[in-house]
Formats: sequence, C-alpha cells, structure tokens
Amino acid sequence: MPSVWDHKLWDTFNPQLYNFTKYNQDFLKQYSDFLERRGKIEEKYAKDLRKLCKEFRTKEYD
Repeated sequence: MPSVWDHKLWDTFNPQLYNFTKYNQDFLKQYSDFLERRGKIEEKYAKDLRKLCKEFRTKEYD
C-alpha cells in the first residue's frame, strides 16, 4: 500500500513560505518594540498625570 505522505513532501524547500515567515518575524519584532516604547510613554504619562492631580487637589482630601 503506498504511503499517503509522499517522500517529496519532506525534501522540498518552499521559498514563499520562508519569505512569509521571515516577514512575519520582522513585523512581530517591530510591533513588539513599538508596544514596549508605547508602554513606557503611557507609564510616564500616568505618573505625570497623578503628580498634576496631586498638586491641584485641595487639602481636605489629604
């Protein structure tokens, strides 16, 4: 009985698949860097906003 999986399946190199995978790896790296930088900016923004609110808060809340 012949095998359902042809031996050629495991021997071939698919350049389109490689390029697609490489492109997606590069994209995910860039997106990861973007999210990391965005997180740092948002963290700084939140700290500055808390500081601003603290400055304008009335004494009765302390």
